[in-house]
Amino acid sequence: MRRAALAIGAVVGILASMHPGLATQTHPGAVCARPSVEPGLGLACPTPFGYQVLLADGTSVFTHGLDPVLGHLGPTDDFPKAAPKCVTNPGEEFHGHIIYARAADKPNRYSSRLTDIRTIVKQINGKLRDEASEFNRRVDLRVLCSRGDPVVTHVELPTPFAQTDFATIVGDLRAAGYASLLAKYWIWFDGKPPNAGAAGVGTVLPDDRPTPENPNNLGSHYAVAFGQSSTQGGAGVWMHEIGHTMGAVQGYSSPNGSGGSNGQGGGMHCNDGLDIMCYPDGGALSNYRSTTCRDALHFDCNHNDYFNPNPKKGSYLATHWNLGSPFNRFVSGCSYRTGVLTAGNGSGVSGVDVDDAIAEATGSWDAVSARTYSVPTSCRGRKFGLSAVPAVPDEYAGPVGTATSDYLAYSAFMLTLPRVPALPVPDVNVCFYEGSKLLRCATEAGADSGTVPSKATKARILLNAGAQALYTFNIV
Repeated sequence: MRRAALAIGAVVGILASMHPGLATQTHPGAVCARPSVEPGLGLACPTPFGYQVLLADGTSVFTHGLDPVLGHLGPTDDFPKAAPKCVTNPGEEFHGHIIYARAADKPNRYSSRLTDIRTIVKQINGKLRDEASEFNRRVDLRVLCSRGDPVVTHVELPTPFAQTDFATIVGDLRAAGYASLLAKYWIWFDGKPPNAGAAGVGTVLPDDRPTPENPNNLGSHYAVAFGQSSTQGGAGVWMHEIGHTMGAVQGYSSPNGSGGSNGQGGGMHCNDGLDIMCYPDGGALSNYRSTTCRDALHFDCNHNDYFNPNPKKGSYLATHWNLGSPFNRFVSGCSYRTGVLTAGNGSGVSGVDVDDAIAEATGSWDAVSARTYSVPTSCRGRKFGLSAVPAVPDEYAGPVGTATSDYLAYSAFMLTLPRVPALPVPDVNVCFYEGSKLLRCATEAGADSGTVPSKATKARILLNAGAQALYTFNIV
């Protein structure tokens, strides 16, 4: 997609007194000519799926709107606790980045809240792992860590608390450099802004394609929970917003979806009862049923709308975007491998040669670099996904890997052309071996996904000529 094709923007003119710093800004992805200030959100344009929130740097993010106090979630202090999968190289790995944010004119409670925030993260991951265990699978969030503990970055936001809304929180974070395409920012905001009247808010894009190119599968997404503790249902609220950032719920196509916006937010949820992503949101298909899964709170009641690590062939989540899919770069399954492959001269990298058998099997005598991994016995016969993005996606990323207005304008473009790929996909393949015997390559099936052979002892990831790729290989 050329940048010229993304010229869908509009010049936004508003009163400076209403939103200082945004007057006369050009927003490349604005979908309306006359945005308005939405309480708790900030300057925004209505969309068929909620709102496009315009930021001070000329970029924008998308959300269905504010999530009210989610009373049906109840206390979540009984969630099982489990440490997430740690990421230690944020420049080359997709991950969630936990942030403690506060307005500069509010007291600094970072030290007193740190332990509880980490507890909430463990509750969320424990619940995710518990849901996956129903399918004899293990799924964990991938979270930035240091010394084995989730990093919780303290960010003091310059916007006064009385003027804080979702747009200022995200805008201030982006201005501070938190805009990587490899990171989803999961924010615990200290306090509830005066105009929010909600439990939290998260970004989400309307794209239900079951492919790694789905833009929900990239970073520079933001989930904000407004100050709930681990004993006040904080895990349920934050898990709800984190779910949005990963693409839940595609409410206009999922079996129990609440549809799109009613013109005033809403939509992008589900209608099932005790479900972390469901409530009566007023969406176009909203038909909330409180009696569904009423025995226990689920992350996807009946596992048919947004999360299932082992969906039945032909089912909705086998053919649409699924947070339990091995293509989801922000969760780890039975085995998760990632790294950068760089085009070379056919000799491979790090001492790994690309042999003729692999080159012949992949249909290319030009395969230029590879990584070889052992396949754990417990992962054989399970679903895998291999995907890649340019290691430095020049068309969509700035010099330090931050999302630019071109990429975010593309997100707006998705509203009108939802089937256009988000990023050019480097040509990566995987071949499976039993010892030194080549079993098969994924390209033989025409796709970089499928099932790990039952006898596979190792997998070799290959990058064909002409690219540098950041790849993820996930077995769920």
